Amino acid sequence: MAKGSTVSQNSATAPDDLAKGLALYAEGRAAEAVQVLSAATLENPENDALYAALARILLETGNTVKSIEYNALAMQANPAEPAYKQMMVSALRSLRFKIFNPQIQGLILECLRAREIDHQELLLAWQSFLKIDPRFRTFYKAGKSKDYAIFKKKFMKLSYQDALMLPFFLLGLRSLLIPDIVFEKFLTYLRRFLLEMPGTNDDLVFHEDHQGLLAALAIYCFHTEYVFDVTPEEQARVDALTQAVESGGKADELHMVLTLACYRPLYYLRNIDAVEKTLAAENDMQELIKVHLHDYREEQAIRKSIPALTEIENVVSAEVRAQYEGFPYPRWKTLKDLITQQDLENFLSPALMEAECMRRVLPPAVFGSWLTTFLPDLDAMQPATLFTPATVSDRTDGKIAHLDGLNLSRAWCWRHLASTMADDDPRLRPATEAAVRHLDVSLPHIAGDYMGEHW
Repeated sequence: MAKGSTVSQNSATAPDDLAKGLALYAEGRAAEAVQVLSAATLENPENDALYAALARILLETGNTVKSIEYNALAMQANPAEPAYKQMMVSALRSLRFKIFNPQIQGLILECLRAREIDHQELLLAWQSFLKIDPRFRTFYKAGKSKDYAIFKKKFMKLSYQDALMLPFFLLGLRSLLIPDIVFEKFLTYLRRFLLEMPGTNDDLVFHEDHQGLLAALAIYCFHTEYVFDVTPEEQARVDALTQAVESGGKADELHMVLTLACYRPLYYLRNIDAVEKTLAAENDMQELIKVHLHDYREEQAIRKSIPALTEIENVVSAEVRAQYEGFPYPRWKTLKDLITQQDLENFLSPALMEAECMRRVLPPAVFGSWLTTFLPDLDAMQPATLFTPATVSDRTDGKIAHLDGLNLSRAWCWRHLASTMADDDPRLRPATEAAVRHLDVSLPHIAGDYMGEHW
């Protein structure tokens, strides 16, 4: 199992029990494997490998609730192991919560704090907790306000300091892309409120507690390409703020820099060195500096190293190139985040369907190069989501049941993609096995409950 696993000194049988349990599971005797491993954890309560093995078997056999329970014990026994957090993400990814549970919320928070794992699959669980968290749900509902004036009136009556400073909210904002119209309206109104709040004017005082909120919102707005609506009044304030930061001696005013970053990328500023110095002097601004400044500089260096075949003289062509060669376009955090999203409304794999489409329209030699660029780590079975069947926790749920269709579509795509690979291609075996794995978990459920079978 994981390196550095903690083994109880009370018993020397843990490795044997672990091996026996895994062997039983490999033989298809899951119930016996769970029985052996469960008994072993009683003798070795500090052995994280036993808990993790139980969690994996239970997850793969459909017992998500118990899997989460044992996975939590593995994380508790060995907090430094990222694989346990990634497995927890896999267990939580298709779950929506209707009852507030601080223990589950704590597990989601621990996963968000692990920077080396995929976070986007936590979207459903994270968002459902915001809606039911007694500290935040009132703010979430404020996003349904008819207009900003109504929102502001409601918002001024709320004690927003605590709720909007919650690490659960801020880490989610930094880590996730949230396709929800109510949440988008909430953030649009919140950004305007922060722009207008005391502190953006010289004669008023800014609350330092809002620095973390502004930084998280600035990162989110950057990742979503500043898609939020901006009123003429807001734009006038932003223009004045830009002038104050660039030439009005306000580059050292952190709240002004952060507020401006919620409306436009900082790399456009003429005095960017002074702005970076202001940010670098504060704690917890490294991610914002990377997103707004360092990544842009790296992209510019790469751009200069790419030779141009011909110079573009046509004005329209030049404008199109400028649009598509912006930094970057589209501004997804990583391709992996786009690939790992699971939309429960659909039962097609966006990434694999795109690859299958390109297989059909490109010549074989060209498609091979394209696939290597699009999914460069297939031989290492990455991104892991595309190789791991989605867990269907409730086949009577009209949305969750679509995940059976997602698994089936992945199997279909993997079979076609594998057909393009040579016998010595290191991607062939992972692709073939992924097709079989997805087909095995989806084919038995084509019929059974109308919510899933009607598609």
